[in-house]
Formats: sequence, C-alpha cells, structure tokens
Amino acid sequence: MPVSDVIPAIGVAAASIAFAPVLHAVSPILAISVETLIGCAIVAVVPAHAPSIAIFILFFQNLFVSILSSYIADPSDMEFIKGYNFLACSVMWLVTLGLRCKKSCSPLSAKLSTATSPTKTNSTPLPPPATVHVLPSA
Repeated sequence: MPVSDVIPAIGVAAASIAFAPVLHAVSPILAISVETLIGCAIVAVVPAHAPSIAIFILFFQNLFVSILSSYIADPSDMEFIKGYNFLACSVMWLVTLGLRCKKSCSPLSAKLSTATSPTKTNSTPLPPPATVHVLPSA
C-alpha cells in the first residue's frame, strides 16, 4: 500500500476513534450512532482500507481514551468508551459480510451472471491432448 493511501486511512481511523470519547461526553446514544455510521461509511466508501483502519482502531483506541481520561469522571464510562473500538470493527465486518452475502445471494445477480453474452464469439475447437491418439477410420 503506497504512502498516499496509508495517510488517509490512518486519518480516518484516528478521527473515528478520537470522536468516540468526545461524543460519549455529549451523549452515549449519539456516540453509538455516530460510530455505527462511521463503520458503515468506511466499508461503503473505502472498502479496501477497512482492514488497515480496523487494525489501527484496535491498536490505538486505548491511547486516545487515556489521553482524554482526565475528562472522564466515572470509571465505568471509561470501560464503556473502550468498547467503541469493538463496535466500529464489528460494524465494519458485519456490513462487509452483509454486502458480500447480498451480492452472492441476490437472484438478480445470479440471473445476470448466468445470462449469455449478446455478442457472438468465434472460437475454434482445441486439438486433442497429446496423449490421445486419433486414428483415421478406414
């Protein structure tokens, strides 16, 4: 992955996990909703970066929580905020799985994939393999 692709992925991941404690201070329901939407958006917009974003989120969530820990009054809130990384990663994997299942299980996609091509293809038959000896009939 080139550096030009890594920097935006790290930026999205950092923004995702930095918003969780801040939004939790405003409202836990708002934080859950926004983290869920961020997970869906990551898979929808940059699906190729989802694994690297998930790994970054899992590694650095505790760092962001510890930086903002002085603003968190209740220790139970601290544990709840640490769970946002699991929420974001779970949503990303479930959305990916759902999109994959929808793509492979859709009757329309199955019908389209088995439809014949409208263009004619000219193909010549292949000669028999070298191990097969074809004898002329007399």
